[in-house]
Amino acid sequence: MLADLGQRTDPGEASYHPDGIELVPGRVELVTALSTAPGQRHAHLGTASIGKIAAKAWRAPSYISDPETTIAGVGWILVEDWWPYQRSSFVTPPFAGYVSGHSTFSRAAAQVLTSFTGDAFFPGGFGQFLAPADEFLVFEDGPSVDVTLRWATYFDAADECSLSRIYGGIHPRADDIPGRLAGATIGQDAFEQVKLLYAPSYEQIDGEIQIRRAKIVTKQPASGRINIRGTLFTGLSGSEDVLNLFTGLRLNISDGLLVDESYDFSPDKCDMRSNGGIVCTSDDRATKVIFKPARVSGERAFKIVMQDRALPTTVVGPIDLFMGDALAERNGTAATCAGKTTKVICRE
Repeated sequence: MLADLGQRTDPGEASYHPDGIELVPGRVELVTALSTAPGQRHAHLGTASIGKIAAKAWRAPSYISDPETTIAGVGWILVEDWWPYQRSSFVTPPFAGYVSGHSTFSRAAAQVLTSFTGDAFFPGGFGQFLAPADEFLVFEDGPSVDVTLRWATYFDAADECSLSRIYGGIHPRADDIPGRLAGATIGQDAFEQVKLLYAPSYEQIDGEIQIRRAKIVTKQPASGRINIRGTLFTGLSGSEDVLNLFTGLRLNISDGLLVDESYDFSPDKCDMRSNGGIVCTSDDRATKVIFKPARVSGERAFKIVMQDRALPTTVVGPIDLFMGDALAERNGTAATCAGKTTKVICRE
């Protein structure tokens, strides 16, 4: 570290080295006979420290006898005894300090949240985090009072996360800003990539609702049938309501490359089962859409199972399902969806 070389501020004083640390009055100082005199700020360092460099900093784990009840606190220490804000048992991780991971990850997360929500601000105008007194710190007892951190934007929170690594002595500033810049680019690139795969979870196109990323869960070569599953939250009171919605159902299947099929279901082709489910059969009887009643997260749901004998056995990409006009009218533009590769969830 710089302090091992000496101080670079005053060539006429002790411990001078052109590549040493800069002296800052009140923070980083040269220990002198005057400063070690009884009652002076460096007295506890002793006369043997004269000519060395001292810093006003966290006093390190050696001052902590019990992390539950004692604190190291801040005071003047010799820079040769300086510690980052860590336990004495902390093992240096096997990666470079440049760039700061906290700076990179937090800025990437802020960028993703901003792009995803369309707003840089926390819901309600600000976010906050409470560090309770005498409970939150791990390396020592503290903080001495409740500390509430507040941020207006996701980027404000990310910046404070970045700065924490500087304040803790984990990273120098040179590690911080390049990490933030990299994180901003990575976060936006990640968001754009996810949009290609998952988002938007649905789009309302010409009165239809599109449910994306349904999962092909089974292939049955003997019958040529492929099952595709998803989960639909209807917010309806029962299967009868779902059946009544279908003045007609159109199902478009596309993986964006090899498969592009469209199926129409007449109202008289949708029947209720004894278990409350609904089965809709296409006019050519090659495709069935089965709505199985279920509860997911305590809410009424219908699991969608599409069975198709006409699809090729090789499907190269995610399947897009377009549900019919009546369902789109029921959910309307206020509907929100969140899609995953294993299930598709739509909520009113």
